[in-house]
Amino acid sequence: MKTKSITALLLLIGAFAKAQDCKNYYYFSENTSIETRTVLTDGTFKEREVAKPTDVTVNGNEISSVYSSIKYDKNGKAGEPQIAKIKCDGSGLRISFQMPMMDDGVQPQEQYLFYPATMKAGQQLESKVEFVINGKVKGKKMNVTFKIKDRKVVGPEKINTPMGMKDCMKIRFDLDVRFKIIGIGIPMKLEIHEWFVPGFGVVKTEAHKDGKLLETTTVTVTKNKK
Repeated sequence: MKTKSITALLLLIGAFAKAQDCKNYYYFSENTSIETRTVLTDGTFKEREVAKPTDVTVNGNEISSVYSSIKYDKNGKAGEPQIAKIKCDGSGLRISFQMPMMDDGVQPQEQYLFYPATMKAGQQLESKVEFVINGKVKGKKMNVTFKIKDRKVVGPEKINTPMGMKDCMKIRFDLDVRFKIIGIGIPMKLEIHEWFVPGFGVVKTEAHKDGKLLETTTVTVTKNKK
């Protein structure tokens, strides 16, 4: 009978430990409210989003949830509800884009951003994300194409958040957005900076255009009283 080496056993134990750490991500805490606030460069409030994890399921070493959210503009007007799926196992965390329902009621296929269980400065991350959202603006058909590329880890960084100081891994990537209305394409290229706390989740995001900061989004996680 073959016996497993000590190294193999340690790898198995490590994978199991990482899977257990998944439960500490706020995306899997049903008794939690998550609010994000986005402000422009001059500090002007733009919008907020209120989210709640639901349908948390554990299947072997994988845990998953449905992340339901609603955005409110600066006047408090609510947008359409959005749903994202979150998954985590020993390899890392996967967060799908929050995709609004199409006009025909069909939910677009999810595409995930992957956050590996271990990260290091200079590490190239998966960035196979490209999708199109179709809709209407003032009665005219419009589609918006999103494409993520060149996603990599900048390195560790400690930042101040609404929840206090956090030890993060900073990630950056390019986001190409193309709006197409009545056949006319309008491209826009953004550089996104993201601060991710291993074992907790994303706590801050910045959008830059042509080297200038456009907006900042911060996250506040609140445990609900039972």
